[in-house]
Amino acid sequence: FLFNQRMGNMMLTNLQAPNLHIPFVAASAPNPYTFAMSVGSITDQLTLNPQGEVCTRKVILIGGSSDHAIMDGYPITQIAATFSHYLHSGLGLDDAFVDELRQLQAGAGDGHG
Repeated sequence: FLFNQRMGNMMLTNLQAPNLHIPFVAASAPNPYTFAMSVGSITDQLTLNPQGEVCTRKVILIGGSSDHAIMDGYPITQIAATFSHYLHSGLGLDDAFVDELRQLQAGAGDGHG
């Protein structure tokens, strides 16, 4: 208990399932974690493209909660905004990452991955 008060803890869970194609955001009920994050389904959403035309794009639904006794609301909004920026920017998803991922996928089929 003392460690949780001083350092905190985190939960990350994936709530997807095969053939689950309904959009939902997992709301985390009160829990024993300092911060909890859940990744829901990937679904289509209508949005505007850069030309102002309506189009469909894939979005991932993410939910989270925090222990307000340990984490104040303003820093949580900053964390959420930064995380959202990283996801939207594709930070780290450069050509080197794609090449490395393709190499890993190719190696997975040879019994060594």
